[in-house]
Formats: sequence, C-alpha cells, structure tokens
Amino acid sequence: MDKRILEGIEACRPGSDDVHSPDLADVARAVERDPEARLVYERVQEWDAALLNAMEQVPLPPGLAERLIDRLNASSEPAVLRRSIAAAVQSAAVRPLCATGSASASADDTGSATGTQRKPFLGSGAGRWSRRQWVGLSALATLAAGLLIAAGLFVSRPSAEIALETMAEDWLKELDAHPAAWRGMQSPPRDFAIPASLMASPASWQPVGQYAKGIAYKLEHPKAGAAMLYVVRLSRPGLPTAPPGVPQSTTGGKAVGYWRSGGIIFVLVVPGDERNYRTFVRSAPVPLA
Repeated sequence: MDKRILEGIEACRPGSDDVHSPDLADVARAVERDPEARLVYERVQEWDAALLNAMEQVPLPPGLAERLIDRLNASSEPAVLRRSIAAAVQSAAVRPLCATGSASASADDTGSATGTQRKPFLGSGAGRWSRRQWVGLSALATLAAGLLIAAGLFVSRPSAEIALETMAEDWLKELDAHPAAWRGMQSPPRDFAIPASLMASPASWQPVGQYAKGIAYKLEHPKAGAAMLYVVRLSRPGLPTAPPGVPQSTTGGKAVGYWRSGGIIFVLVVPGDERNYRTFVRSAPVPLA
C-alpha cells in the first residue's frame, strides 16, 4: 500500500470524519475503491477505539511535557518545527489527550443541529488532534512520530537527508524485531545480489522495508567473523561505485562502508575497526598518508 495512503488512514481518529477532509481526498478514494485499504482502515479504526477507551481516563504523568520539550530542544529538527511541536506538547499537558471539544468550541467544529461534535482533521490549528498524537505522548518510544503529528504537520524527513549509518541502525532494529524471518541461501533474491567484491559468504537473508526496499544479508568470514550487508534500491548520488578501501564511519564499535551500483546501494557493517572492515572487501586499496 502506498505510504501516503497508509499514513492518512492511521491519522484518522476513531469515530471521526477525518477521512473526508479535503487533505485526504486520495485516502478517501482508496478506502472506497480498494478492498485492502478499506480493510486496513476498518481495523485501524477498531484498534484506535479500543486504545482510546483504555487511555481515556489516564492522566499525563507529571513533568512529561517538560521532559518531551527538553528532548525536542536537544534534537536537530529545524527551529520552526521545534516551536510548533513544543506548542502542541504544552497544549496536551493542560487537557485530556483524547478531548473532543467543549461547549465553547467554535462554530466551525460543531456538527449538525443534534449537537454532535465534529472532530477536525490535522490542519494547522493548535487544537487539532490525531491518533498518533495521543499514542505518541503516551509512549515515549514513539516520541518522534507522535510529536510530529501532534504539531499538525504531515511531514517526514526525506530519506535523502538521513545518513546511511542511521539507516543501517534502523534496519538492524527492523531485523531484530523479526528473528524468525531469516531465510537460507537456497533461493536468494536475484534483484539484490551480493557483489563479487566482498570476501565473505552469505549465510542467510531477510527483506527490509524501512526507507527503501531491499535485502539484508548475514555474511560470514572464516577468520574475521560475521558482518551485515544491506542491499537496497535507493537513490543516493555521489557515492563511490566500488567498495571504499576505508570505511566512511568507524564509530560505535562498527565500521560502515557504502557504495552504489546504478540504483542499488550497498551498506556493509562490520563489527570492529577499519582493519576488520578491509578483511571483508576484495582488493580494497588503502589511501596513502
């Protein structure tokens, strides 16, 4: 399913008409015409309703807003984005997470003559809420996603701005979440082949889907041990077209080198230092001092 459609479905609060917002016209069409999108929408609505019921009476922990704002100020997000998110966090600290309005709500947010309250979509107003806001504020583990939506901003950092070292760390978390998904090398994927320039044998593989479609390989070297190779379809101009003789990163007890071949990016992560990294790369030249 298209990422934009899925994000739009997830942003629709249970029992609301968010899906009919002009901002989500493409999402509404998908839910109406695509059986898969309709099923996902219904399941998300059911899950959110159950979660909402469980969270409705839970107050925000004391000092949560201050801690979130401190972490936000220490981040690398643009100043304008930090200010918007901080305003949303402060607003959440003074009212229930799942509030749907009050008697003083404006006419724009009022439903029909029956008095039902219409929940506005994300938009730009400080009082607009989504499922990701109260989920994010109730679980610090989802801080980044929750706060971005809490601010009413349907944005995500383009993958071109994310360092490949960061992507590799996130891919590893993705793999660790599915330990039973590793497959043997009897039928490796042809579209994401291992380059011949590596001096190691693949032991198993598993798909990865965060940031880009691709494959993660567990590599084994008879003397140097194990390493991880990510082969993904990703546009990243300016990378070398062969494995670099010196890894681009050697922090955190890992050496990371990356290169490209057409539209395929290779990211090699080797535990250890530069010397360990060179063991895995065939005939990698070492630059003169």
